[in-house]
Amino acid sequence: MDQLDTHEISPVWLIPMVGNASPAFAGVDLGFPGLSKMLLFSALLCWALLCRLSSGVSCLFVLLPAEGHARPAIMVSAPAVIAVGLYCIYGGMNDVIEFMARTALFFAIVLISLWRRMIPDTFGRIWWGFTFPSTALASALIRVDAASMTTLNHTLALAALTFATFVVCSIIVMTVRQSLLTLCWGRHAKHSG
Repeated sequence: MDQLDTHEISPVWLIPMVGNASPAFAGVDLGFPGLSKMLLFSALLCWALLCRLSSGVSCLFVLLPAEGHARPAIMVSAPAVIAVGLYCIYGGMNDVIEFMARTALFFAIVLISLWRRMIPDTFGRIWWGFTFPSTALASALIRVDAASMTTLNHTLALAALTFATFVVCSIIVMTVRQSLLTLCWGRHAKHSG
């Protein structure tokens, strides 16, 4: 394998990891604990390798495009989904699950602090890329709170759930608004043409 340059590493590489971690959500209950564990641990291993390849947190700054784009938000999804998957496999909390949930929170804080570089100027389908990371983070932090009910954990879970609700509802409203504007503009152009 050739040596990878930092510019060749992309957040898109995390998408299969999220896909491999997701079967654990229902896999154990459906009678597939072995397959669920195998897929989940492959996601965990790939995530750790990607973090090593990209030299950890510095990858965020290299991976961010000059203009708005939702792709780096997957940096939040991967550890959050892995945390939820581990929680489902083990039926409770452990240090690795809490580490992954806190890692997702860390990436979310970094990305939120860079929101001006993340958010596109005009509304479009790319905005939907922010919904899954916010809900995955909320799901992971809710599980941390359920396992260890402290004021900090409860506040973080509530804040993440509130933020995810705001993101999803805002994007739904903007989508409906954009659809109505497009529909009205199309009718106006049809009647005036």
